[in-house]
Amino acid sequence: MTTTTPPQSQLTEIPPGLSPLPITLPPDSHIKPFTNGPANPVEYAGSPWRELPVLVKKYTTTIIVQGMKKRGWGIGKYNGFGGKVEPNESSLDAAKRELHEEAGVTIPPTPGSITHAGTLLFLTSSVEWAFHIDIYRVDKFEGEITESDEMKPEWFSINPEPSVSNGLPPIPYDKMWETDRCWLPLLLSNKKFVGRADFVGEKDQSRAHKWWYGIVDLDS
Repeated sequence: MTTTTPPQSQLTEIPPGLSPLPITLPPDSHIKPFTNGPANPVEYAGSPWRELPVLVKKYTTTIIVQGMKKRGWGIGKYNGFGGKVEPNESSLDAAKRELHEEAGVTIPPTPGSITHAGTLLFLTSSVEWAFHIDIYRVDKFEGEITESDEMKPEWFSINPEPSVSNGLPPIPYDKMWETDRCWLPLLLSNKKFVGRADFVGEKDQSRAHKWWYGIVDLDS
């Protein structure tokens, strides 16, 4: 069977749900495509995006150290700390609240302590809504990181070289959601991003079907 490579526009166009973007871009910036999957262009073009549900629920995830999920969705996987944004609560306030509840630390008012790193749209065939997830990066915190009923925090090295890892294990991408390896390096390098990932299957057993991630290019 003969196949043809689809137009480049099919690979670089922003997926449904991210256009219009769920974030306000800085002036003179735009979204630069970063990575997508499946990697094969023909397979990517032939895998349709799931129809967007009417209901979108807002969540937050905060990266300070990774935590092993002890209960709920994603049990047994390493995740950031986070959860639902409550009514009349901003995503930033929710991120601070969830971090305190799950890791026992607070964010000081010092500028740059916590920054919005990216926004993800996550869909899975096992629920009828879409997850809008605001991702935050924490560089300063107060208190001692402690284990909670929901999360077991662990430190990992962002550098795979043993000589500079301080004895810490590397980031356990094989024990995380499949597409985390697409955006976590962007967060660690302070590159703002947006993305969408469609999963199929039942909750914790679901697998990535199609995904797209872009970088907020501030150099335009």
